[in-house]
Amino acid sequence: MRNFNFVFEHKITENGIVIKVDELEQIPSIKALKDIPRRNYVKLILGDKLIELKSEVGRELQTGLSDFNVIIHNKKPEINLIRLISLAEIDAHRFFWNHVPKLMEFWQKSSFMDLLIN
Repeated sequence: MRNFNFVFEHKITENGIVIKVDELEQIPSIKALKDIPRRNYVKLILGDKLIELKSEVGRELQTGLSDFNVIIHNKKPEINLIRLISLAEIDAHRFFWNHVPKLMEFWQKSSFMDLLIN
């Protein structure tokens, strides 16, 4: 995974980045967040000072990150960010998506499924 030079406390996990945010200035910029690959999520864990601002911060992120799913947790002091699949990615893999139903039909009709089940 790419190394992000965040100047605040963060932890890089196998699938994403967990960032502890105690001040508004510690929230990564929209540009920095857009640079994170789609296969990775970002979890912002808000410190005590920011808990009351969670909804406002989440709405700001939703506005700036239209190509992300911004999930504002109801109970926990966190905001999760997941990049959505883009139309360009869908087009790039159109061959695969067009052939999945055909493959499923083939597998259902063939004895291959019998081998897997038995």
